[in-house]
Amino acid sequence: MRVLILLSSVALALFAYIATVEWGTVSDVVRESRKGRVLTTFVRDRIEVLEVQHDELKVRLVRQPQDGQLAWGTWFVETPFKARADEDVVGSLLGELEWLTAKRELQGISDEDRARFGFQAPGAVVSFQMGRERGALLMGKSSPRGDGDYVSTSEQPDVAYVVGSALQDLLSGPPERFHHKELHGGLALNMVQRIALGTPMGRYQIDRRAGDLLWLTEPDGSSANPVAFQAVVGVVDGLQAKRVLALRLEQAALPSYGLTTPYLELTIDQDVVQQDWNGAIQQGHQAQISTHVRVGAPCRGHAGERYALVGTDGPLVCVDDQALAPILDALQKVRDPQCLPTSLLRAELSVLRLELGDYGLVLARQHDHFVVERSGEQFPALGEVVGVKDTQVWLDGIAAFQVVQGSDEPAGNLPGAAPGVRLTLVTKEEIEWTLLARRSPEGVWVLRDGEPRWVLLPAALWDLLHKAPGAPEAAIEVAPAARP
Repeated sequence: MRVLILLSSVALALFAYIATVEWGTVSDVVRESRKGRVLTTFVRDRIEVLEVQHDELKVRLVRQPQDGQLAWGTWFVETPFKARADEDVVGSLLGELEWLTAKRELQGISDEDRARFGFQAPGAVVSFQMGRERGALLMGKSSPRGDGDYVSTSEQPDVAYVVGSALQDLLSGPPERFHHKELHGGLALNMVQRIALGTPMGRYQIDRRAGDLLWLTEPDGSSANPVAFQAVVGVVDGLQAKRVLALRLEQAALPSYGLTTPYLELTIDQDVVQQDWNGAIQQGHQAQISTHVRVGAPCRGHAGERYALVGTDGPLVCVDDQALAPILDALQKVRDPQCLPTSLLRAELSVLRLELGDYGLVLARQHDHFVVERSGEQFPALGEVVGVKDTQVWLDGIAAFQVVQGSDEPAGNLPGAAPGVRLTLVTKEEIEWTLLARRSPEGVWVLRDGEPRWVLLPAALWDLLHKAPGAPEAAIEVAPAARP
């Protein structure tokens, strides 16, 4: 109680100082244009500092200009903690103050009236600063008529206004409501190197390998679907807190929020390029940052939201449960369904090797075309030129084939002789990737580079594999192989 009385005294002293010394410095033109508003000296674009004192806490908000323009600046919380402010929350408060109008006015109020209206021990005090000019507003009690709340201003301290409840709602609540709602500094898809996820369906980890190949390290080691990877990064990049509950959470409190065994846990590692103070890139200064979020139990009192903890100890927030749903949907399709990885199709190839039983074809890149370095009966002659576009069209056709089903047979269980087809692609960065294919009555069984299991693709893939770039239309017939 002593703290509350002391803060009220400080607020009233500030209010009296503003009312007697600094009121009236705003031009008559501005005041005339705002006639009919409670705060006739309030100019939103000129506000540099905004302070909200509610109960025993005071929040100080400061706007930092951008490109020399205050109106375009960014708001920051200076006390009771330091953080970037939620622009929407600050904007709502500024808008309410800017357009605040009275339902009733009581002129010439006495000291007894001020005490009766709650101005001697105000529920909240808002002060603002525009350069050397300052203003303040006191939030008193609710009107007994039930039509709003009493407020008083430093501009006219002998007038009591009755205003709507919207202002009281904006001034109530903990200081954390002014904290920004972003959970991290942003994600760049092409810079994300790893995603690790703990979900109700199990653990998943996707790693970016050399040549931008995406690999599903957990649970089984296979090519990862770039569409699923992009979906997860996109959801996490856009994920925001619905509300900030605490800036720091003690480890002993984790079980209370379902964070000891979280519903969803994710870690994203991202490469970033360090920049100097004026934004110029520092050559050779690349670092990796990690974003770690745990999502726990449903938020008490907020349907459709879950508790989430950012980092090791906070902040503690609530997030929209539905916003997380696309992550779980993406994991249903986390394995790459394409015959060839998307990143290989974007890469510049230096060598293409195709082995079909006793036949073989080797294309080597020379400037803007490929040259045949090895050939067989049905392939182009040695030294013949094959266009880059023809090669790309052929590879795109192969990549368009998608997995029909998987197999329980390990990669080492290759029945009989060597596979019917071996396709090897070597990129300009010397990344080598191989595909093995065998024909069967069900279709074409394929083993993609590094994967532990065979997958089944449509039978039409077999014909396309035998119509290599620059080859005649007639396909080479190779004896069917058993199912792997």
